[in-house]
Formats: sequence, C-alpha cells, structure tokens
Amino acid sequence: MMTYLTLHTIETAPEASKALLQSSIDNFGWIPNQSAYMAESPALLSAYQYAHELFSHCSLNEQERAIVWITVGINNRCVYTVQAHRWIALHNGVPAELIWQLEYQPETLPPRLAALHAFTRTGLVRPNQETGLDM
Repeated sequence: MMTYLTLHTIETAPEASKALLQSSIDNFGWIPNQSAYMAESPALLSAYQYAHELFSHCSLNEQERAIVWITVGINNRCVYTVQAHRWIALHNGVPAELIWQLEYQPETLPPRLAALHAFTRTGLVRPNQETGLDM
C-alpha cells in the first residue's frame, strides 16, 4: 500500500505546525512545498527550519550560500531545489552569470567558489557514486 503525503496549508496542518508554516509565509511570502509536506510532522518541520536558519546566518556570503544550495540540488537532481535557490540567489543579489556558470560550466567559477562547489559535492557523495573528484 502506497502512503501519500499531504500538501498542508495552515488550515489543514497539525496544530503544532501552524505557526511554523506561518513563519514560512512571513519569511518567504509563501509556504514552500517541502515545508507543506513536512508539516505532517511538526518536529521534522521545526528541525528543518532551524537548520535552514543556522545555515542562513553562517559565515558564508550570499554567493557562497547559493553555491552550496544549488550544488546540493544539482547533485540530487532536484529541479525544485535548483529553481527555488536560483530564485532566492537572484533576489539576494547573486549575479545571474554566476548561477549559470554553476549550473552549466562549474569549471569556470572563480577559484574560491569552484573550491566550495567541489567541497560541497564531496560531502554529498553517496556510496558507489562516481564524482571524478579526488577524495
């Protein structure tokens, strides 16, 4: 039997998730789909939002955070992640050319960002996944 996840709204979410979903609206202007699905488990949604908040305030600048987020999306072949973080990056002042380089010609990134891209990919490698990177 297949279990389907519910794409929650504030009205349909468990009580403990409602304020968390409202914080998504307050921060982004909408509820991202992954948050709407995670709302089924208030603990999961809370942990996700906490991790996101910590990463958003780390020592990386906007360009560097975009490199990490979009690299993760590309590596996971998640169009949603790539598109969402492309939009966020553009709205936070990351140049469109830099995002294009990351997506289509990462070898042309400036050295510091290329190193961050490679480091991020290394951290995402799954068993038996070929990367071409020296580990």
